[in-house]
Amino acid sequence: MLSYLEGYDVINTANRIFGFDGWDYHVQKLEEVGDGLITAVVRVYVRNPFDAVSTPPIFREDVGIGTGAKDANGKEKAYKEAVTDG
Repeated sequence: MLSYLEGYDVINTANRIFGFDGWDYHVQKLEEVGDGLITAVVRVYVRNPFDAVSTPPIFREDVGIGTGAKDANGKEKAYKEAVTDG
């Protein structure tokens, strides 16, 4: 069984473990695939703390989905949801 993780908890944990400048993310792809349904492909990078200059960062990539709320800000919320979920 999987538990839901809040985005801010994941960010705070990554900052605590890797340091504020020890990791990063990049949105590879962001698109609307249906009525208010947004998908985001997000790549997370972790740098080698002992050799951040010559060692390439390790990365993982996954897909997030956002549905947003059915109001005036729904699409914006869906984009944010998708990126955080990714």
